[in-house]
Amino acid sequence: MAFTDLFKPKYKHSDWNVRLEAVKEITDEKKLIEIAKTDKSDKVIIAAVNKISDEGVLKDLAKKDNRSILRETAVDKISDEAFLNGIAEDENENINLRYEAAKKTGNQEVLYQIAQSATKYSFGGIVYYITDEEKLKDLARKSKDNHIRKTAVEKIGDQKFLSEFATEVNDNDLRKQAVNNLTDQETLRYVAIHDDDSEIRKLALTKVDEDKESIIKEMEEYQRVKKEREEARHQRFEADMAKNNQYSSNRESAIHEITDEKLLEDIALNGNYDDARRWAARKITDESILINIANNANDKWVRSSAVDNITNQEVLKFIFNSDHGIVRESAISNISDEKLLIDVAINDSDEHVRENAKRRLKVINPNSIYILDKQQVDAIDDNIKLLEVMENTLDSSVKLEAVKNITNEEFLIDIINTNKNEKICEEAIRNPNFSNQDIILDIINNNSNWHLRKEAVKKVTNQEILLEIVKNDEDSNVRKEAIQKITNQEVLFNLAESDDSYDIRREAASCIENEETRIKMLDKITKQETDERIKNNKKEGFRCPVCNSYDLKYSEYTWLIDEYRPGFYCNNCHESIAYGLAKIKK
Repeated sequence: MAFTDLFKPKYKHSDWNVRLEAVKEITDEKKLIEIAKTDKSDKVIIAAVNKISDEGVLKDLAKKDNRSILRETAVDKISDEAFLNGIAEDENENINLRYEAAKKTGNQEVLYQIAQSATKYSFGGIVYYITDEEKLKDLARKSKDNHIRKTAVEKIGDQKFLSEFATEVNDNDLRKQAVNNLTDQETLRYVAIHDDDSEIRKLALTKVDEDKESIIKEMEEYQRVKKEREEARHQRFEADMAKNNQYSSNRESAIHEITDEKLLEDIALNGNYDDARRWAARKITDESILINIANNANDKWVRSSAVDNITNQEVLKFIFNSDHGIVRESAISNISDEKLLIDVAINDSDEHVRENAKRRLKVINPNSIYILDKQQVDAIDDNIKLLEVMENTLDSSVKLEAVKNITNEEFLIDIINTNKNEKICEEAIRNPNFSNQDIILDIINNNSNWHLRKEAVKKVTNQEILLEIVKNDEDSNVRKEAIQKITNQEVLFNLAESDDSYDIRREAASCIENEETRIKMLDKITKQETDERIKNNKKEGFRCPVCNSYDLKYSEYTWLIDEYRPGFYCNNCHESIAYGLAKIKK
C-alpha cells in the first residue's frame, strides 16, 4: 500500500482488489461511470459497468469508449435490440463487439457472417447461437474449421441433409456426428455396411431397427470384397512401379509390397530393369511359375533366380542339361541325385558347377566318401577305407591326407608303383610306414620323376648308396638331397673341392661341420665361379645381394668406393655392386 492511499477514497486505492471491494459498496452512478471510464483494471471496470442501470449511459459507453472490455460489458447490459442490431450490423465496428451484440439479439445474419471465418479458438461457440438450419448446413459444408462444422452438424435435424453428409464427407468425426443425429433407417443400414470406419459402422448398427445379424454378415462380405479390390489396385500400382520406375530403391520397395505371384511373373519376364526382374523371380514360390520363368526368361540371371527355388528333380535335371553357366550352377545346387552329383563333381567341364556339386553332396550326404574332409579322414583307422577315400574323394588335399594315414606298407608300395599322381606318390614315399629299401632303391635307380627320386633319397641311410646317387643321378635336386644325408666329412670336402657342378660343390660345402672350413670353401667356390664367368664374359645369372633382384646391368666401369671396376648396377634398389659380390643365381 502506498502512503498516499491513506488520504484517498478506497475506489482510488493503488491495490485493484481494494478498489474492487469499494465498487461493490458504491451506488452513485456518477462515481461508477467515472470508475468505469478511468480505472485500469478489467475486473474493476466490469464490476462498475455491471452496477450502472442507465441504458443511455451504457449506450454511450458502448459507442464511444475505446476499451473493448468496457464496451462489451456495456453491450451485455443493454436491452435495446435496435441499438444492439445497429452495432452487430456495422461492418466497421469491432468484431468482438458485433459478436456480443448479435448474441444478445440472436441476429442470424451477423452470427452466420462471423461464423464463416470462426475457428475453435476464435468465436468457437458462435454456432450454438445460430438457429437457422440452412445457415447451419452451409457452415457444415463450407467452414474451414472442423470444430465449427461438427458443432453445426450437431444442431441439424434434417434427415436428407444428414444422410448425404454421412455418406459423402471424408472426415470421420463429421460423418460420426451426422450418424449420431440420423434416424433414417435406410441410410443407417447403408452406413453400417459401407462406411470405411469401423466405429462409425458400429454406431450406425446400434441405431438400425432391423435384424442386425444379417447386416453384420452383409457388412463383413462387403468389407472383404472391398479390401480385396483395394489390394488388387495396390498390387497393380506396385507392379507398374517395379516394371517401369527409373529408381532402383522404388523398384525394390515395390517388389517387397507385391504378393500376387502372377504379377511377379510378369515383372520377371517383361520388366524393364534387370534388378527388378531378378528380385521378382526370387520372391516367387509357385513351382509352375518358376518353371515357366526358368524356361522362358531371356536374362540368365533371372532364370538362375527362378531355378534357385525349384524343387522338381526332373525339371532341374532338364534345366541342368539344357542351359549353361550360372543357370546350371543353380540347378545342380538343388539336385538330390547323388550319382549325378558325383559324376558332375568329377567330370563337368565347368569349375563352378563342379564346386556346387561338391557343396550339394555335403548337404545330402555329409558322410559320402567323395566329400570327406581332413578331420573325418584322420578319424579313419581302416586302411581299405583310406584307400577308397584316396581313390574317390574329390578333394586333392584329402587324397593326400588319406595316403598319409595308411599304415599298410603293401598298400603304399602299390600306390607308388601304380598311381599316376605325382603328389600322391610323393606322400606315399614320405609315409613313415614305407621303408622297403629295395623299392626305395628301385625308385632312385629307375624312376624318371626326380621329385619321387628325391623323396626316396630321404629314406636312404647307406652312405655308399648316397655317394653313388651324388655321382650318378642326372638331377641336381636329387644329388643335393643325397649330399644332405652324407655324414662323412672327407667325402663332403672332396665333393666341394672337385665336383663338376658349382651347385653340388656349394651344397657339399654347406654341409661341412667345421665352420671355418665351410666358410672358406664357400668363398673359394664363389670366387672360382665368378672368375670363370668373367673369363667367359658371362654377365647374366646374377642377383643383387641387397634386394635379391635379377634386374642387374653389367658394366666394365662401375664406380665402387674409390675407383671404376667391373660390376653391376641394380635397377631395382639402385645400388652399385662389385662383380664378385653379386650372388650367383641358383
